[in-house]
Amino acid sequence: MNVDVHRIQRSATPWLVLAAVLIVTVSGLRWGTQSAVFVSNSGHLSPAPATKVTPTQGQDSTSGAFSQPPLRSGSELVGAVPPSGFHPSGVSFISEDDGWVLGEAPCGEATCTVVARTRDAGAHWQVAGAPETAGESERVRSASYVSAIRFADERNGWVFDRELWATHDGGASWRPVRLGNPVLSLEATAGRVYAVVGSCGVSAVECTGPVRLYEAEVGSDDWRSVLEVQVEPRPYGGGQLHNGHLVVHDGAAYLTVQRYGAPKEDGEPPLLFARTPAGHWERREMAPCDWAGSLAASGPRDLVFVCQTGEGAFQQAVYELYESSDGAQSWRREWRSQGRVPHVIAVAVTTQAKFLARNTGELDVERVDGRRYSVRFNASGESELVRSISFVDSRHGVVLTGGLYVTRDSGLTWEPIRFGP
Repeated sequence: MNVDVHRIQRSATPWLVLAAVLIVTVSGLRWGTQSAVFVSNSGHLSPAPATKVTPTQGQDSTSGAFSQPPLRSGSELVGAVPPSGFHPSGVSFISEDDGWVLGEAPCGEATCTVVARTRDAGAHWQVAGAPETAGESERVRSASYVSAIRFADERNGWVFDRELWATHDGGASWRPVRLGNPVLSLEATAGRVYAVVGSCGVSAVECTGPVRLYEAEVGSDDWRSVLEVQVEPRPYGGGQLHNGHLVVHDGAAYLTVQRYGAPKEDGEPPLLFARTPAGHWERREMAPCDWAGSLAASGPRDLVFVCQTGEGAFQQAVYELYESSDGAQSWRREWRSQGRVPHVIAVAVTTQAKFLARNTGELDVERVDGRRYSVRFNASGESELVRSISFVDSRHGVVLTGGLYVTRDSGLTWEPIRFGP
């Protein structure tokens, strides 16, 4: 089934766009520990001791907040194509050909975690070894599960969400890493991997303590906590809601955390931190937006921050776009929407085009030659929402909806991917 591409006229004022080579979500609140730097409630930095964490087979750091259900994995499917009923929830490509998907598939009367790999740009898929996650499934939101996947190279990868598992043999085997839960964001670049970890119980509102940032060398399971940010209770009650989002590009690494776990009525941008060349994390200036938003990078020092202002209602809001070309030392506002526009779900940017996914199901595209159009993904027979979009280079990218789509021509066309025979 073809992807339906609608081309629509745009006004002279460019529509809102974001930059990110990696996956970005606007809310930063997807489910997802001492440090070299501590951020107090006031946002000031003070030193704190570093610790080391290694993987164990012991209890989760939530100290028994929930009991572990029987282990389930799709190990019996290794070597086969993903079975009928496979639903991807995460995707990671390291080149135009090599990629992995994480998802769920029927496993007898249960639902199993499945990791599948392609070596030919999605033409063929084969089930790799699956982590024996304690969660029944991401769909039923059990106490433990994984829903996202990242690979740094052909051997080293991670699946994460309420649990964190690592592989160092391309997905053939997995072992748990106990950093706490949820793992809110994880990215790898230039031989290092970073993980943002909350301090939560079973539900997203049972969070106490700080959001912590860990880092490790790719290929190692020795994680070191390097930063912690204290998240204050939500202004309207209901406890803390932990959040955090990593952005990496060619060795550079940035972290955003919404200090209140949710936007205040009077507005406040998230806190922004950057890893220095010396390996330290330091506070950087965030764009002066008055609400939550997303940070994205088109280069090691080239950043874009798009944010929702306080002028929002009925799933729409006024948005602003800020850019920095000096690693968040300074910002300039490039755009403000003319009135309320549909909310942003995911974004990406390459040297050829900018891509903006909205909650209406449209992926807006603005190419460097001035062309602007919208794409709807509908291989399932229905309009599908874009959950994530990422590119490994300017030509090769992938979109995750309820299914998977790849582009080999900078987003001009998108091909739906079949996992089964």
